[in-house]
Amino acid sequence: MKKTYMFLFVVMLLGILAVSSVSALSVTITDVWVDNVPLDPTSSNELEVMEKNQELNVKVRIKADSNLTHELEDLQIEAMIRGYDHKDIIGDITSAFDLSPGARRTERLDITLPIRLDPGIYKLRIFVFDADDSDVSETYEFEIVGDNHAIWIKDVIFSPADTVMAGRALLTTVRIKNVGNEDEDDGIRVTVAIPELGLSAADYLDELDEDESATSEELYMRIPACAREGEYTVLIAATFNEGDDTETVAKKIYIVKGESCEADAPSVTPTTVISVGATQQGVVAGGADVIYPLTITNQEGTAKTYTFSVDSGDWATFRINPSNLILLNKGETATVYVYVTADEDAPVGDNLFVVNVKKGSELIKQITLKATVKEQTSDSDNTGTTGWNTVKKGLEVAVIVLVVLLVIIGLVIGFRKLKDDEDGEDKGESYY
Repeated sequence: MKKTYMFLFVVMLLGILAVSSVSALSVTITDVWVDNVPLDPTSSNELEVMEKNQELNVKVRIKADSNLTHELEDLQIEAMIRGYDHKDIIGDITSAFDLSPGARRTERLDITLPIRLDPGIYKLRIFVFDADDSDVSETYEFEIVGDNHAIWIKDVIFSPADTVMAGRALLTTVRIKNVGNEDEDDGIRVTVAIPELGLSAADYLDELDEDESATSEELYMRIPACAREGEYTVLIAATFNEGDDTETVAKKIYIVKGESCEADAPSVTPTTVISVGATQQGVVAGGADVIYPLTITNQEGTAKTYTFSVDSGDWATFRINPSNLILLNKGETATVYVYVTADEDAPVGDNLFVVNVKKGSELIKQITLKATVKEQTSDSDNTGTTGWNTVKKGLEVAVIVLVVLLVIIGLVIGFRKLKDDEDGEDKGESYY
């Protein structure tokens, strides 16, 4: 019997010790504000309209019991919204802090309301606890009113998924839902972009009723063949409400090095390109000049000055038009003309001359050209004489033809007059 009483005594003693060890935290929650609006735990709170996907600023003020004989250590404040039927956690928690007896402290917490949160009455729970899980709490009710216009980007599907090779296409499909209170009759523009590569693609959904979902067409982007290997950010946006609102999410895609890239080809040093229209022409000694056109293109990175000169024997005269000095900007092209006039005593046959091209003071090209000199013919000592002889012969022929015509006309007139006279005499004799 004594053993039984002793056992009961021990059990009661342990129970008393256990109860005494679970004491309430000596802290009072004195004030709570949401977006600077004070909340009352004893009644439903009328707040300003709280939109989905809005961030709430929650401020909590607490006070430690003045009768405490020690400092409260490792306190934390947590704010949570209850009544949400999805797995997302709507809440925030502060870092640990200490609080002296009788002291006050105000902490700020930020809570983001999920975009798919349904309108209705929700409870905001405020907890203050320490490392031993002793806590105090208060509950506040308030109403959340949904947006008239709200779009939720539910899913983004890449093809190929997660990784794409440079030089190939990335296809993106976007699944969206209208979580607003009204239908979206004016259409929704869905855009996908990789800003770092300057790529984007878009699709339009004509309309989307309240609480309905839709999927975009495949949005096509070809990754540049020489895009660097690495991770890139893909921005997906849905613009709605006549363009006034946009919902955006960011995803990651990894680009691997492509199979072919022009950057892997041997590099080509920018240069100057010179082309010659004709390298050989015939010229008459002492006659008219001939022309050799040269075209020059500046494919270098900056503007360049080019100078042209001619080396040859003393058998001809040379001149360069429009000038022997030209200035070309990057990518520009110009043509210069080398005029060659052979002297009267120029040696018959092939005669060579060289056109020198300098870029600044640097000789970049020597072009060897050929002129085949021909003798003057006796019937064409020069162009002027030949032309005058031709004109003179023509005039002589014309004069002869004119004289013949005049003689013929004179004979015709004479014969006609003679015949008229004979007819007149015959008529007179008959009359008498």
